Amino acid sequence: CISYSLTSISDINYKNYDSMDIRRLLCENINEEHFQQIIQYYRILQDSDDFDEQWDPYKIKTKEDLCQEIMKGGTNYWGDHILLQLLCSILQINLLILNCDDTMNHYDIYHTMIEYKPEYRTILLLYEDRLHFKLIGYFKENQMISLFTHKDLPYEIMKIYNIYR
Repeated sequence: CISYSLTSISDINYKNYDSMDIRRLLCENINEEHFQQIIQYYRILQDSDDFDEQWDPYKIKTKEDLCQEIMKGGTNYWGDHILLQLLCSILQINLLILNCDDTMNHYDIYHTMIEYKPEYRTILLLYEDRLHFKLIGYFKENQMISLFTHKDLPYEIMKIYNIYR
């Protein structure tokens, strides 16, 4: 969703990203401090039986080992709030996610703990039924608009997130 949004607009200088480019960009920007924080977090999740990935964080010894897992893609490694924060910083974007769980009739904000920055462009996502993410946007002249400037962010979204113009 993020890579599609970044490449769907022609008036900015984002290159044509695909999901592997996003993963590669993350790996290129993980430093040793990031690595230590990330792997410790994953090990705590593993110890509490709350780690849903298909690999063992205790077998990851180096930043390069972690990057190998990130680069595998597919269902092997899903993005999480730690890597989303790093990605938003790298790309200088805001990421706002709405949560929709129709099975439980539960609708709210999916908290990313990322501070909104009006000078950044914003991507809107919908986390649907605890299964997958969908890109939110609208069509204008046969092009999907999914990367918003602060002034173009829909009023309803600004209201939900308590963002002011």
